[in-house]
Amino acid sequence: MLVRYFDLGTFKGGELSRMNTLLAKHPQVTAYEMYGFEAHPKLARHCRLKFLFNKRVNIVNTALGDSEGECTLYLNRNLVGSSIYAGKNNVIAGREITVPKQKLSDWLRAHQLTDAGQSFNIIKSNIEGAELEVWNDLVNEKLVSLFDLWLGPKEGYDGWAEDFKKIKGMEDKADALGESFKAHGAYVHRFSSFDKNIANSDIDGVFQAAVNKWQGKQ
Repeated sequence: MLVRYFDLGTFKGGELSRMNTLLAKHPQVTAYEMYGFEAHPKLARHCRLKFLFNKRVNIVNTALGDSEGECTLYLNRNLVGSSIYAGKNNVIAGREITVPKQKLSDWLRAHQLTDAGQSFNIIKSNIEGAELEVWNDLVNEKLVSLFDLWLGPKEGYDGWAEDFKKIKGMEDKADALGESFKAHGAYVHRFSSFDKNIANSDIDGVFQAAVNKWQGKQ
C-alpha cells in the first residue's frame, strides 16, 4: 500500500517526524511519500536540512490558499503562529515578509496526485486560519474525496478551525466550516507535536481503522 502524507504548516517538522515513524514501521505500508508545505523560508530550510537524508520527504516553501502568486506573511516574534492574515492576534504590526502562495488543488494537479484510490492519502493542517481557503479550494475543485484521513490541531469536524477565533473577522466562521466538513464526511483527528499538554488522538488506531475502510473500497 502506497501512503501519501500532506503536512500543511510544517513548522519545524514535528508531525512529519512522527508520521515518518508510524509509516516506517507499519506492516501494510509498502511505500510512502511525505510532502511538507511551509510558508516561512527559514522554517522551510530548517525542515529541508532536518530531512536531508530522508528521500521520502519533500518540503515545499509556499503559503496555501485560494489564489496563485504572492502574499504577505505576518510574523510573530518566534515564528510560531505566523499567518497570511494581518488580523491574527499574535502577529506584530510591521513585521512581515512576502512569500509565494499556491492553491493546493493546482499543486496536486501539477504533480499528478489527484487520482483517488491510487494511494492512501493523509492530510494534516495547521496554517493559522488559511484552512478556510484551502478547504473551499478542495470543495470547489471536487478534491475532498482524495483524502482518506484528516488531521489537525483539534478533534472534531471543526478541527481545522482552531485558529479562527484568534483572527479578527473570522471568529464566526468555525461553525460553518465544521458543518461543511460534516456534510463531506471529513472528521478531523488531533495530531500535533506542539502542545504537549493536550493528548493526540490514538493515531495508530485511527490510521489502522481508516486503512481498513480504504482497503474495503478497493
